[in-house]
Amino acid sequence: MATMHPLAGAADVPLVGRSEELGRVLVALDRAAVGSGGTVLLAGEAGIGKSRLAVEALALARGRGFVTLEGAAYPLQADLAYAPVLEVLGPFLARLEPGRLAALVGGLPDLGRLFAGLHLPPPEPLGDAALERTRMFEAVSRLVERVAAERPVALLVDDLHWADAASLELLHYLARGLGTRRVLLLGAYRLDEARTQPELRALVRSLRRLELAEELHVDGLGSEAVAALARALLGGEPPAELLGVLGERAAGTPLFVTALIRELRDSGELVLSGGAWVLGGGSLTAVPPLVRDLVLARLERLEPADRALLELVAVAGDAASPAVLGRVGGPGRDELEAALRRLRESGLVIEEPTGPDLVYRAGHPLVAEIA
Repeated sequence: MATMHPLAGAADVPLVGRSEELGRVLVALDRAAVGSGGTVLLAGEAGIGKSRLAVEALALARGRGFVTLEGAAYPLQADLAYAPVLEVLGPFLARLEPGRLAALVGGLPDLGRLFAGLHLPPPEPLGDAALERTRMFEAVSRLVERVAAERPVALLVDDLHWADAASLELLHYLARGLGTRRVLLLGAYRLDEARTQPELRALVRSLRRLELAEELHVDGLGSEAVAALARALLGGEPPAELLGVLGERAAGTPLFVTALIRELRDSGELVLSGGAWVLGGGSLTAVPPLVRDLVLARLERLEPADRALLELVAVAGDAASPAVLGRVGGPGRDELEAALRRLRESGLVIEEPTGPDLVYRAGHPLVAEIA
């Protein structure tokens, strides 16, 4: 499946229901502007709107005179060392006129280990790969410091859950030196993916422990925000039936709200008639390809036994108690508990008490449909 740049087109989707999160980003930008930099991490499930929020944060930073640098990690580049860092800083350096470029990179020969075309002398071989890597990290940190000496900097790395370990180590090094710099480092990642990425978990835990990062959990939209998003996408009042469908199937996930509305419009089930939007009487159960691909990508990474258990939970519905799952699915008690724990940690399954018993449900209606 082709992977679209996570920020491409994000600004086309209206931003609603995020005033609290934006307010916290603004506070961090204001601190960075006066030399008290730091890191803000946007964390949430797939499709919840992290990239859209990041786009808005960068727009706010530009409006305040910041230099904005952005890039992302990609699943097919997870084994390419420093790929997100090259995407963030490489185009910026390539656009500089020669005199300014020379001023920014002068005396930092170790940048030549990462970036071509800087016309720097070869870095001194140290005979110690770890020490050479540290020198390179320090050179990148000094480069960002020099840029920030001219104008404050907002630097975004999206989809950190796909970043290679070397990039995460470099970002950790950079983040530890931002306290007295005019730099805000923004990172965004999926919570479900982070649970299986020990290097990312180590980065987040370390920065939190050192009190160098603020983690913003981006949650689903409430019903009023979903209605506002639908209204903005349609340019008019959405029919009550549509809001019901969105509430049941999208469950507050902005990407799913947007994809469902576009699917209904493209299929002719949602039409503008007499100046008002009308929902047709046909099938409203189609799953947009974008949503199907996103969910299937998650399911395909599961172990076969966990995938089979998720499918069983989806089919069983309200009857998916441990006793029923154990009888129908066949795994022993220990295996069943371990598989359910993994699915809960991934966010694909939620646990709900029903009186003295527990019932398991798919974490999202569309996950249940597709599973």
